[in-house]
Amino acid sequence: AALREGGARRAATVRTGSGSLTASELRIARLAADGRTNAEIAGLLHLARRTVETHLTSTYKKLGIRRRAELGQALAVD
Repeated sequence: AALREGGARRAATVRTGSGSLTASELRIARLAADGRTNAEIAGLLHLARRTVETHLTSTYKKLGIRRRAELGQALAVD
């Protein structure tokens, strides 16, 4: 409380790069980068296909990529 009163702020959370991905996003991104289809990923993880699509969309935004083919490189860089 004293720190906040003095103007201290919490550490900023990472919002981009692989460090910003949730555990689910990272797991799905790795499977997609390995060549699995959305339907295969959904089946493996017992998720709806739309859930996989949502996680991948969020992952692309966080990694600053536009295509599935860029996933492998984007995950390796960070």
